[in-house]
Amino acid sequence: MTVRARRLAAALLTMAMGVCVAIGVVAPANATTFTSPVEIEGAPGNPASGIEFHGKLYFSGTDQQGDRRLYSYDGSRFRLADSVHQYPGNFVVANDLLFYSAIDADRTWHLLSYDGTDWTEMGATSEYAAIESRPLPSSTDMILAVPVSDNETRLESLSQGSTTIIDTYRYATDLVAFGNHVYFTGMPSGTNYYQMFRTDGTTSELARPGAGVDMTVWNGNLYLGFLDQNLAFYRMKPDLSLEPAVIPNIEYAFNFTPVGDKLVFTGDNDGPQVLYAYDGSAATPIPGSPYRVDDLTVIGSDLFFTGDRSTVQVCARDVTPNCAEFGHLYQFDGADFTHIADTPGYAEGLMAFGGRLYFDEGTRWMMIEPAATLPNTGLDLAPGLGASVFLVAVGLALAGAVAQRRRRIERATTG
Repeated sequence: MTVRARRLAAALLTMAMGVCVAIGVVAPANATTFTSPVEIEGAPGNPASGIEFHGKLYFSGTDQQGDRRLYSYDGSRFRLADSVHQYPGNFVVANDLLFYSAIDADRTWHLLSYDGTDWTEMGATSEYAAIESRPLPSSTDMILAVPVSDNETRLESLSQGSTTIIDTYRYATDLVAFGNHVYFTGMPSGTNYYQMFRTDGTTSELARPGAGVDMTVWNGNLYLGFLDQNLAFYRMKPDLSLEPAVIPNIEYAFNFTPVGDKLVFTGDNDGPQVLYAYDGSAATPIPGSPYRVDDLTVIGSDLFFTGDRSTVQVCARDVTPNCAEFGHLYQFDGADFTHIADTPGYAEGLMAFGGRLYFDEGTRWMMIEPAATLPNTGLDLAPGLGASVFLVAVGLALAGAVAQRRRRIERATTG
């Protein structure tokens, strides 16, 4: 089926669903229908680590020689942005620049900046690639966590092109801007336990005992998986007081992602790792969630993610019966889960750009985009009507399509 045919089918289906809403079939208000996956022709191989900058998608991809380079994509054409450095990663946009780390021909890792036209080396950093960076609130300065050995990380402040060393930690990571500081998790030199630290760009200090992962700011508070309590779901207030976000608490909370008026995350409470929705006071598992949810990515009001299609809680490939392969792509529209594609071998994350979702199917780079949007009826939709009613509605919609030519359904398309 061609892309045009798919979109026509999606438009007709949308008309049918409009009739279904009128007679009470379950369909979420403002639900977005996406096209079937379409291959992006001419894409570099194994695209990964995408970020939007100056209206384009910048990402790491492999060329015909198998070298991994920095590319840009404007929605129709690809461009090689940096032909000198390899293995670009750790992208962050700040001060109207794109920062990333990459290796040069001498196998030296650099921090680089890109202004949309050309790159600039900010200086050699180390033989390790895992540079993290965050902009300092209310400042043009950047805070960098630069690995300088197997277990040592140098915290630096980048200001007007020059860096100043702030302090050195073991495994400093998980940088997040909160209040007037950048917070991070690290081990003080000579210790074997993580703590939460913060820096104002000049000095660093202990913020509070204990530390977290996936630290995320939402509704004025800092949420995290607390390391000292099996990654339990915790909240830190601006006064630095730390408390369980819910009672009883949820263990192994991570992937915190704001979606609409909820904070959605992956959680495990003596069961499978599934999606939870948190409203500021209560966190509940979302019914029907696949297991082992990861790569949470938001487009509009829709959440996309990868997960298992397995019906068992613990899925071990080639070991557990009825265990599907990992890495299947799903959509959640606030009411229902939809399986979008099988992506065996998928491991590099989802990329949202221009209202479209891009993903690596394993051998091809694929894209889906909105096909049409249902109007918000404001109705409380009645559950329980079966497939027969839906098929009748489809028949009515298709039979009346010619007679309703003057009736237009708004189509929200991108590209």
